[in-house]
Amino acid sequence: MVYDTFSYLGFQINPNINYFIIFLISLVIGSFSLLLPARIEKPSQLLLLFTYYFIYIPNTVVPYIALNKADDYWVGILSYFTLCFFLLILIVNIKLKKQLKININIRNINYVLIGFILCMFIPVILFYKPNLSNIMNLVSLVDLYEWRDDYREKTKNIPSIVEYMFNWSAKVFVPILLILGLFKSNLRFIFLAFVFNLCLFVVSGHKSIFFSYFLILIFYFVLKRSNTSVSLVFPFISLIFISCFIFFIFKDTTLLSVFVRRMIHIPGMLSGFYYEFFLENGYSKYSYNILKGITFTNYSQTPPYLIGDYYFTKDGINANTGYLTQAYAEYGFCGGISIVLIVGIIYKFMDNLVEYSKSQKNFLILLFIIPTWALINGAFLTVFITHGFLLTMLFIILLKDKFVK
Repeated sequence: MVYDTFSYLGFQINPNINYFIIFLISLVIGSFSLLLPARIEKPSQLLLLFTYYFIYIPNTVVPYIALNKADDYWVGILSYFTLCFFLLILIVNIKLKKQLKININIRNINYVLIGFILCMFIPVILFYKPNLSNIMNLVSLVDLYEWRDDYREKTKNIPSIVEYMFNWSAKVFVPILLILGLFKSNLRFIFLAFVFNLCLFVVSGHKSIFFSYFLILIFYFVLKRSNTSVSLVFPFISLIFISCFIFFIFKDTTLLSVFVRRMIHIPGMLSGFYYEFFLENGYSKYSYNILKGITFTNYSQTPPYLIGDYYFTKDGINANTGYLTQAYAEYGFCGGISIVLIVGIIYKFMDNLVEYSKSQKNFLILLFIIPTWALINGAFLTVFITHGFLLTMLFIILLKDKFVK
């Protein structure tokens, strides 16, 4: 069904599907569901939950269904993601008994933070000049790609620091403003966050920016009622079933494209492409950024653009995917293990801060929703700096001992 509808986007189909192998993969995946936390009480558990449902499941099942060479690679793909996920489970379940004392006391931090956010928005508005009237002219999701082309052209002539501010605004500042508004019952903050979010969306055309606002709202009300893992995943599963139902009844692919194609099929398909390409052609070895001049490859592009050019035969396609898949592109199994260790240690550090904080736990966990979601869809180094992961850590340190009513 999805293959026929989206075949023009590079989707393939395995002509020799063996349903016993699908059963075997599902059995392995299902067994790990027994190790998931029953409740989400710290950031690392949130990472584990998201990694399971939005990386581990699609990245092991979809490649076998949607790759021509699936029979050659499914064992390696399953082994890689299973090893990484199992290691992540071990790290998440490590108990730190000693409190890490990091205290930064700033008077009236909430208002200082709001002032800082507003100041960060001024250059973004001045340089990008968002036009909210574009919303009224939006006919279909295809129009968003024109917005993205315009965004890329604008970015070429804009200072790099302003580009960073744009990403930080979308991933950090707007979420913080919204979360503060929700916990303080401040409608002005909530409305201001919505307007800012809309401004960023009409500039870049990225659906992830638009939906991030509502993702936080959903998680806020779910966590307020229950912090069980099932409750947190239920909205996503419901959207997937609703999307499929609407497609079957009305033949409308709008929701199907967003919640099935984008959340399940594309990440899974790309994981297969990454595994195949870098296994056959050699790993990227971070030769384009942090290890440039130390490691050398024949690649002149970053992994997302390499995959985009090779599999989609179109220049400029950014085939971006999650932190585990990107790690494989760099150093294979060793790359995945290294990134899981680094990410796991960072999240355990944040767990410690949340556990011993005076603020409401749900408030601090909500601050990590968007950065964690960014990890599911991007490389660790990119998310850590460009998407504001490091900034979020700083704000959690600043807010961890402030009572949020």
